[in-house]
Amino acid sequence: MGLARKNRKSDFPALSLSAALSTVIVSLLSAPWPAAALKIPLAPSGPCPELTRAAMPSPPRFQDNPADITIKKFPNTMQVDLPPEQSINCAQVPAEFKVETWASEKDVGNIKALQSFTFDERGRVWAVETFDYPNIVTDPFAGHDRIVILEDTDGDRVMDKHTVFVSGLNIPQGIEIVPQGVVVAMAPHLVLFVDKNGDDKADVATGQILYTGFSKNDPGDTHGGITHLKYGLDGWLYGVDGYNGGKIKGVGFLQCLWRAKLDGSKFEVLGRLGNNSAGIGISEEGEVFGSSANNDHSFHVAIPGPDPLKAISAYGQSYKPVTKDICQGDWFGNFTAASNHEIYTARLFPKAWWNRTALVCEGTGHLVNVDYLKRKGSSWEATRVDAVPNLFASTDAWTAPVQAKVGPDGAVWILDWHNYLFLHNGENPEGLGHAYISDLRTKTACRILRVAPKDGKLDALPDLAAATTAQLVATFGNGNMFWRSSAQKMLLRKTYTTQEKTALESLLLQALKNRAKDEVDNDPYFDHALWTAEGMGFFAANPAKWDSVLKAGLLHPAAGARINVLKAMPQTAASAAAIKAQGTVNDPDAHVRVQAMLALGENPNKETGIAVFVDYHNLDPESKTAFTRSGATESASLPAQKSFDPVSTRIPGITRAPERGLRFGIAPDGTWEPLPDGRLAAGSMAYLDLQGRLMGEQAYDGIAWAPKPALARSARIYAYRAAGRILHRGRLPEPGPLP
Repeated sequence: MGLARKNRKSDFPALSLSAALSTVIVSLLSAPWPAAALKIPLAPSGPCPELTRAAMPSPPRFQDNPADITIKKFPNTMQVDLPPEQSINCAQVPAEFKVETWASEKDVGNIKALQSFTFDERGRVWAVETFDYPNIVTDPFAGHDRIVILEDTDGDRVMDKHTVFVSGLNIPQGIEIVPQGVVVAMAPHLVLFVDKNGDDKADVATGQILYTGFSKNDPGDTHGGITHLKYGLDGWLYGVDGYNGGKIKGVGFLQCLWRAKLDGSKFEVLGRLGNNSAGIGISEEGEVFGSSANNDHSFHVAIPGPDPLKAISAYGQSYKPVTKDICQGDWFGNFTAASNHEIYTARLFPKAWWNRTALVCEGTGHLVNVDYLKRKGSSWEATRVDAVPNLFASTDAWTAPVQAKVGPDGAVWILDWHNYLFLHNGENPEGLGHAYISDLRTKTACRILRVAPKDGKLDALPDLAAATTAQLVATFGNGNMFWRSSAQKMLLRKTYTTQEKTALESLLLQALKNRAKDEVDNDPYFDHALWTAEGMGFFAANPAKWDSVLKAGLLHPAAGARINVLKAMPQTAASAAAIKAQGTVNDPDAHVRVQAMLALGENPNKETGIAVFVDYHNLDPESKTAFTRSGATESASLPAQKSFDPVSTRIPGITRAPERGLRFGIAPDGTWEPLPDGRLAAGSMAYLDLQGRLMGEQAYDGIAWAPKPALARSARIYAYRAAGRILHRGRLPEPGPLP
């Protein structure tokens, strides 16, 4: 959006399309860079054709830009558009991938003007289509726009079925599938559409308004409002709002990330973004990220609240196009129309991509940028790898990526708005929506692209239509977060008899007993089971059954699982006592510590006498803020709550995952406590002295340890056994500082 002056209007339509452009075309070449000069291999589908130029119809007038006096005027020519089969050959991806066209204006339905899309549990694309954007502003249910469903029914990797779900809308700009139906962002409303009879038509054309109060056109404009939507791991709906702002349930907001309960009961601001907001991403652990058009394209929600979010880019705001045919009006050479912040949460791509890469679209640069995420203190840092700065880039000046999503097949799907003009405002004549009117604003083409491995391999799509409750719970083990989330939605959508509900509770209880980290140190099976149980209301309805399970979850080997337990725990005295008993405010992971302190700060039944190791709460500003909210005290002498595996010997042949991973940590009272790591089998811990005499025994049922027996100081040897077999043995560390 590029604010060279205060309150200057942005250059990217905050619609999910988030197209941003500007007023001035910078360094417009008469020909693209030669392919030999490019670092990223051309897509294998064929050579990019010669790009020809023609007269530009009604070029915008020169707009003075004091930030760059070298820019004098628009050129009088522009690149001629390419048909889909030629444009795809101008796309470039890393060497191990290929890109293909899944849908275009040439296919059935003649798709045009798509601005945002999502997938349902059948793997179909749902998209918002707006011809009213940006100059036709009317009643939300009296427009020319619609929601469409797109499918590939014959498996040939090309869309062949087009269904109109609902029409008569005005400028819908975000869409997401939720347990209740499909939610559409359409300022001033957030609208739920339901299809109870399964005919792919909305039961009510005006849907159900969940929330209203998002500003639409006054004082803002039609690209500064509510856009991207994302269903969270925790069952909330997440979204972004631009500089139009608004007020919902007494909560005022402006250019922010927000979340809302799907029953219309609660709306929360998660933090302010640097400028016009246009992207949201949620990692496998449930960490929330976002983007704004410029200022910074990558943010992290470390401490939820009304304050500015944590900007995490370590390389500034630049991007790496593969052409100089760039159209920008400000923030030249940098992100000015950043949108999207999708985390790669599948397993089809190489491991380096898994849950640690964020995809940020930049329509002005014709690319999808890659942010490589790594933990930094209580937050994250986004870095760039010069060898692969983009997942996708094109030399076709019409290509304009506005959204990228991980698909049901594990590939990355890209919505190409495919419009030469990204400009929203800044030139006269200006029409409704505070958008200037131009003949360059075409709505004749649109493409959905797919980036897949070079060999064309795609993940198989599970058929969940007739899945049983047990099969849906088992889907929590799928490698693609999309399918785990879909199963979670379907379980929360179902209607249960008392007996069926009890059976589901037992399945989820069992799922939380088998804890293990995956290849990226997460336990998604645990996380989705946890939040499904929370969404079903089991924690509040049966605390006697669940409090001990949640307490044990605070010692889960995966930091992300511990964070989710802290978020999911009810705000009760039992939860506060569990956080204290497990020493979670001094967890070895900074992200867990912050969440533990936030959980205590929100709990009206918080325990007293909780102390935080001084080096921990002084780690960074987020840690300090969380510590202040927690009400805890600091301690310079409290040992860090670290844990490790002190096993000195192992029984030969005992290498299987369910039997490995015994470790010890320091409890709040300073004693050593055994902690389960991995799916430790139920069994018992025998404590022996140096002469091998049994000094005490402690049972473990697969979730929680029984009270530790009183031990003599000489009991320094341990042996863990299950089913009559000794699985681990070793020597406890000597008293004193942690190694």
